[in-house]
Order: sequence, then C-alpha cells, then structure tokens
Amino acid sequence: MNEELPTVGGDEVRHRLRNLKVHKSVGPDEMHPQVLRELLDEVTTPLSIPFEKSWQSHEVSTDWKRANITSIFKNLVPFYDGIRALVDKGRATEIIYLALCKAFDTVSHNLLVSKLERHGFDGQTTWRVVSPLCGPRVATRLISLFCHSYLFIFLFWGHIGLYDKCSYTSRDRGWVLGINTVSDQGNRDPRYFFSLKTDRARKITTIAAHRSYLPNQWVHLAATYDGHLMKLYVNGAQVATSGEQVGSIFSLLTLKCKVLMVGGNALNQNYRGYIEHFSLWRTARSQKEILLDMGQAIHRQDTPLPQLVLQDSLLNVKNTWSPMKDGSSPQSKFSYHHGYLLDTSLDPPLCGQTVCDNTDVIASYNKLPSFRRNKIVRYRVVNLYDDKHQNPTVSRQQIEFQHQHLNEAFSRYNITWELEVLEVKNSSLRHRLILANCDISKIGDDNCDPECNHTLTGYDGGDCRHVRHALFNKKKQNGVCDMDCNYERYNFDGGECCNPEITEVTKTCFDPYSPYRAYLDVNELKNILKLDGSTHLNIFFANSSEEELAGVATWPWDKEALMHLGGIVLNPSFYGIPGHTHTMIHEIGHSLGLYHVFRGISEILSCSDPCMETEPSFETGDLCSDTNPAPKHKLCGDPGPGNDTCGFHSFLNTPFSNFMSYADDDCTNSFTPNQVARMHCYLDLVYQSWQPAKKPAPIAIAPQIVARTSTSVTLEWFPPIDGHFFER
Repeated sequence: MNEELPTVGGDEVRHRLRNLKVHKSVGPDEMHPQVLRELLDEVTTPLSIPFEKSWQSHEVSTDWKRANITSIFKNLVPFYDGIRALVDKGRATEIIYLALCKAFDTVSHNLLVSKLERHGFDGQTTWRVVSPLCGPRVATRLISLFCHSYLFIFLFWGHIGLYDKCSYTSRDRGWVLGINTVSDQGNRDPRYFFSLKTDRARKITTIAAHRSYLPNQWVHLAATYDGHLMKLYVNGAQVATSGEQVGSIFSLLTLKCKVLMVGGNALNQNYRGYIEHFSLWRTARSQKEILLDMGQAIHRQDTPLPQLVLQDSLLNVKNTWSPMKDGSSPQSKFSYHHGYLLDTSLDPPLCGQTVCDNTDVIASYNKLPSFRRNKIVRYRVVNLYDDKHQNPTVSRQQIEFQHQHLNEAFSRYNITWELEVLEVKNSSLRHRLILANCDISKIGDDNCDPECNHTLTGYDGGDCRHVRHALFNKKKQNGVCDMDCNYERYNFDGGECCNPEITEVTKTCFDPYSPYRAYLDVNELKNILKLDGSTHLNIFFANSSEEELAGVATWPWDKEALMHLGGIVLNPSFYGIPGHTHTMIHEIGHSLGLYHVFRGISEILSCSDPCMETEPSFETGDLCSDTNPAPKHKLCGDPGPGNDTCGFHSFLNTPFSNFMSYADDDCTNSFTPNQVARMHCYLDLVYQSWQPAKKPAPIAIAPQIVARTSTSVTLEWFPPIDGHFFER
C-alpha cells in the first residue's frame, strides 16, 4: 500500500511566516524575520518550492545544515553559572549563543533512528530529523529531541535528591524527594513532596501530597519527570502533578556536576529514619509500571532492566556510598514489615487520578449509606468593595440567592454548605479588571490570544486588532494618552497611557509590565489576598474575555487544592442571578472530583484515546457507570442525528439534565449516585479540613485474609481513606 507523501504547500509556509518572532536576530541567511513577515505575499510561493522539492527528493540542502558557531573557552560551567545568576537578578546581560557542534559526534545515528522508529516515528519523519546530523555542523535546537529524563522510585522515610555540586548559585538545580512542612497561613503540615528545578528554569517547583505523612509506617514513594510533567505517587496512587518545569534537568555542560545524596540535601538538612529500597530509572515510568515495581520491591525481587540506572537495597552501604556527615556510614537494620500483603491494591484505573477513582473504593461508597453520612462544608465568598465600602463585586441579594440554590441542590445528597462572606475594602483591586483565564505574559506577543482579548487589555495589547499605522512620531511624548497608539507595537503610546498624572490608568493602562495596568490575573489577586485554602472553599470573582468563561475550579488532586491559589473563580454575571445559579453548582462538582459528563466523547485527544467512553463505565469517560456517553451539548435533550463522533451516529438517553452537563439552569437538576459517591469520597480524602466536624474517615475496603493455617487466620485492613488513624 503506497501512502501519498504530505506536501509543503503555500498555506503552511504562509502560516509559518505570519508567526515569525520579529524581535529575533537574523540567521545564517542574514535575512531579518521582520523583512520576511512584511514580504509575506511575495515570498510564500518561492519559499514553498525548495521545501517541497527537498521533501519529495529525500535530499537536504547543504546550506540548511549550516549554523553560526563561535569558539568559546573550555571552562564553561563557572561562566554559564555567572550568566544565569545575572539573568536571575534581572541585571543587563548580553545575548549568549552556545552552539554545541560536537553534540552528536559520538552518538550512533543508526541508534537514534531505531529509537525514533520504536517511539512511533515513520520513516519519512525519522529521515527528516536525522539527515541534518550527517552534515559537518549540527543545529543545537535538535538536541532536545533526544533528551531523556529520570524517574526515581523507592521505599523510604526521609530525603533523597540529585544536586548540582559545581556552583553555589545553581545548587538548587536538580530534584529532591522527601518529607517537608507545607506552610499555608501559619499552618505547618509535614507532607511528602517532590521538588524539581531544570537547567532552564528560573525557580524551583514543588508538589506535595494532600495529607500529612504517617510516622513509623513504611510507605512507597515514586516521582517521575518526562521533560514536561512532574508527578508524585504515594503507595501507587498519583497525588500531585505539575507542568511548570520543562526540558532537561542538567544540560550537556553540567552533566558532570551531578551528585546523588541519600538521607539529606545540599543544605546539610538531614533526617532520622529508614530506607529499604532505592531505584533510579533512565525513563519516566507509567503508573502501571510503578505498581509493578512496588510489588517487586516488597518481595525483594530485583529488576535488571536496561532502563535502570541504579538499584540498591542498601545492604552494603560502605562499599557503594560515601558518607557526607562526620565520616560515619548509616547502620543496616533488619526489620519485618508487612504493609503491602493485601491482595487488592488501591490503584486508580488508567484514566483516574487518586484512590477515589478505584472501582472497589467507589463501590463501597455507593453501597454503604454510612460512607455518605451528612457532611457540613465551609465555603467563603470573597467580595471586593472600594475603600468607602461601596460598589461591591456582587450584591448581598446575589450571595443569599446563590446560597439558597446551592443547598437546595446538595442537601438531598447529604452535603450542606456553610457560608462565610469576606468583604475586602480595596479600591485598587475593585477598580481593576480581574481576568479569569488570561496568561498576562502573552499580551502583546504578536499572537491574538482569545482568552486575553478584552477592551481593558487593549485587545490583547493590539494583537487581536488590525492596528493602523498611526502617526506615532507626531504624537510621541505629547502629554496625552492617544488610544490609537496604545498598543504594544507603539510601546503603549510611549508609556503615556500608563502615567497616572496624565490619564485614568484603570481605563487606559494596557502595558503588562506596568504597575498601573488596568487588569490583574486571578492568581495575582489570590497572591495579594493570601486566603487560607485549608479551612474553606474560597470563591473568587473574575471576568473572562470574549469567550465568556463562566467559571474555573481547582481539582482535588491539584497541588493548590488546599492552598491560597486554589478555590473556584466565577464570572459575577453568572452568580446569584435567576437562570445562572447552576454555574457555581457545576464548578463545585469539579472541586469535588466530578468530570463533565461528555468527557469520554468531547474531551478525548483522539478516537484511539483509552479514556474514550463507548459505554457507561467506572474506568473511562467521567468514571461514572450511571452516565451514558454523550458529546458536548447545550440543549435540553439528546443531540440530534449528525453527531458522527468516533463512530457514534446517535446518542440516546444522554445525561443532559445532569449538573455536570452544559445545559441551562431550566434543564439541569441532579447528580447521579456514582457522582455523589465520588464527591463524598473526595470530602473524606482531601477536604476533611473544610468540615467543622472531625470524624474518622471510613475504611473503604473490607478486611482481607492474607494468611491461614489449620489453627489460625490472619486478617489485614486497609487504612482509612485519608490515611489518618484515630486512637481511643
């Protein structure tokens, strides 16, 4: 079967030229990006011809393998760290180009080809990637395609990490896994954590488990990083994730700077405890593989796999490790623990996140009414006023009307909401636009970002408008804010539209770097207020862009769930107003672990996505077996014929009346029993501190027989759902 090769058409070249970064420097062709973009119509066809010819002929032009390479001194590590330190301090720094022309001289190109093909790249794509490596010079941007990240997994109680030993200014580069206190509004709570700072990052990222660690108990911890996502697992369950870090942990320049430390860190912070088993992997392990590794470690089975960098049971510490403190090595102690003898592990399904997605756990919440006992949950509405205690974001009538509808919706499911209103008097905050879903760094970046397209951002700094060539030079520094020059390309009228002595900046200052700008993103508001997220579900208000986003919620498995950056953000136009009270009910459903009912059809990545829902299931789609598969649909009824989605020609008995659908208030009216079970589970697992009544969480799985003889039977119980034990 002959496949028709893709083509490099004029539309593709035009798209690439239109999105060139005009502030970048010229390349080896000495053609400035601004020139190429200005001559878009003239150069599109001539440029598409050689690319198409190269693609069809399997030949790469010699000129395309060229790069500007300048010799630099061998002593790069101190020099590189000095440059990074200046950048971190915001000091003026010349642009430094590091071209590593020898990066692949010692790497087998055949090996690279085989690895690419093993990861699903077809022959054409593999050829396009590897062919430039055969020339005399290598473009450094290709290096990132072959960077592998590490995974580390072990049984332990304490600290372990990989650090940079070469430079004082970069000593936080690397990763750490251990126990540390998480502080939020004065509450100090020791939890398992995973910290990471890659070579390119300016700050460290830390993710932590939702609950305190349990002393004097063995636990299995795993942390993974694949170049894009950090994940933390406790006893096989994923408890936290973050996408803030990207790229390799150590660059090619600093690979020799790595030092692995067990039992402490580079700051000489040590711990007292036990480590039984430690494994370091070359590639990020999946959750299924972590559970398998966990079982093998428990039964003291080694796994000599090629992806394994290091595996140690720490029986010969003196022979393989160097002591860092007072010259003495740790003591080996033989002990018996049986924390993992149970026949059933509480691992979530492939499409799940936590123990509350485990089918056995959720079945218990479905069957046992005692698990769904009445729960009172606190929430706090944050209402902004001006300094004179006037002009509130929402009225008292809206708050009371919404509270009434909230309890009418949840009380039948044994969940009652207790209201607290926080009135914040701050004119600076009240008079500024709070944006719910805009990344402010994207304003004025030459791309129209719909989530930032608002009148008070200058329509994304002018990116979402056709900006006319204003007579800027004539209007420059004329002491007036000229709105036709108030765009990024004119430096927001030379800064005059952000001068409070010239104009009313809360209406005219669109510059994302000005302290007087007319808008804040919602995380800036949260950082200013710093409200404790461990005692209440915080409700904030923010406006959306032209997309009219009604609300955003923090998932219970997000690291911010119990911190000041968590909570729910609502558009005040959809709060406490007849016909719009179900928006908050919908978002609270997300905070309590509920997905959209159309997740398995309209929120999958492709028709081969393992989470696609073909029938109601605990393991796919929205993880509820009592909601039929459905596409995203806003009408009050089943979608009509013509929704041909991944082979579905029609959808019948869809849950359009469910609160987690997108139908209007006059249609939605209920949660299903499976959804109620999930909400109660997450209230026990994550949100016990939101509840005034301190009651032990249930033990979700019945006792199991783990051993028997002719005269005895040995039973074991799982711990309570939240891992906390109560003594009488």
